[in-house]
Amino acid sequence: MNLKHSIAALILFLSNLHAPAAVLITNFVAPDFDLDEESSIYSTLSSGPTGITLGVSSYGDTLVGSFASVDITGLSDIILTGAVNGANPNAAFTITLYNAGFTEYQVYSGTTDSFGELSTSLTLSADYHSEFFDDSAIVSFQFTYSTDVPLSFTFENLSASATPEPSTWVLLIGGVAVAGAFRRSRRERGGRWLRGST
Repeated sequence: MNLKHSIAALILFLSNLHAPAAVLITNFVAPDFDLDEESSIYSTLSSGPTGITLGVSSYGDTLVGSFASVDITGLSDIILTGAVNGANPNAAFTITLYNAGFTEYQVYSGTTDSFGELSTSLTLSADYHSEFFDDSAIVSFQFTYSTDVPLSFTFENLSASATPEPSTWVLLIGGVAVAGAFRRSRRERGGRWLRGST
């Protein structure tokens, strides 16, 4: 088997390697999102064409929502896409995902300074994972804002995706290295042929 065949075989092999596709958990346009009873005294919620906008003004204000069951098995990254409208208070927030029955949950965190006035996606930090959390049945979401500084935030979508495993990165880098070596050897052979013909 020559180098050409080896590279072709490697490319075919690598083309079959892929992480599971990203899964949309919610796009926030369903009518099932609301403020918890206490938060509605201080905050506002409005619908828009790309999602919902939450205006919060008090510590601990909470947006809650439910949706059809979503399966995120094998997907470790939770990604929030949204935008801060106006002043950015650089405040912490948490997102909690619940199973059916609301007995098990996962908590993720982020800060508003990661967002701008244009749509931005942020991979959230995993803070807590219940031991018996069932990734195949996510049914509810809770956003908690943790400061008294006012914030206006537009939620566009919440999704889950896989982090590529180290072995996948090694294979991809190896494939690029082999392709580079092949190109270099062709260039050197071409140069020898040109030098030999003069």
